[in-house]
Amino acid sequence: MNKNKLFLILVALFLIVSAIGFYLLLGPATRFRESAKYLYIPTGSNNRAYVLQQLKDSSFIRNTGLFDQLAIQMKAWNRIKPGKYKLKNGSSLLHLVRQLRNNQQEPVNLVITKLRTPQQLAALVGKKFECDSAAFAQYITNSDSLRKFGVTPDEMLSIAMPETYTYYWTVRPESILQKLKKEHVRFWNGERLQKAAESGLTPLQVSVLASIIEEETIRHDEKPLIASVY
Repeated sequence: MNKNKLFLILVALFLIVSAIGFYLLLGPATRFRESAKYLYIPTGSNNRAYVLQQLKDSSFIRNTGLFDQLAIQMKAWNRIKPGKYKLKNGSSLLHLVRQLRNNQQEPVNLVITKLRTPQQLAALVGKKFECDSAAFAQYITNSDSLRKFGVTPDEMLSIAMPETYTYYWTVRPESILQKLKKEHVRFWNGERLQKAAESGLTPLQVSVLASIIEEETIRHDEKPLIASVY
């Protein structure tokens, strides 16, 4: 075999190996049929062994060994944080490692419409976030916990304004209340405070009255009449 043929064979082998390598890194690495699946990494479990086991047991990717080696090379293992990650079908190994390394979590919306009891809020939080409903219920019924937000357990729902609030899956109860309080303060601007005062009501009394009216009727045209009666 002459040198030219040997050179061409080596070049071809190099190109084939390179193509395989690029495909393994940049080609589709997922193995599920859905458009996307969610990887949950609980607090305290953001370690190499747990994540690899989750990827394997839930059939997220085809080759966890290659994922592991790439994560090592990209120094990802000491940067992965707990959270909820949306893994899209067809994502490459490179994309998935970068997603976890860069903490690209899926935001979680807490949609508050109408609540009657703190337990209902706790149940809603428990369905959406890592924090279970019992732990959240305990937090929002504890006077010491709520003191920093300027409310008592009986008044806590007054700061839960109907709105969509966005958090990460691992959010703690205190952070949930902080955003609720911030929206409550934003809502009660000078104009609304003045209107409440002119009616002889405090913001808390307005919230209580509004909740009563919401229970009385769903028709908007009837609400002013019911409010005037109360």
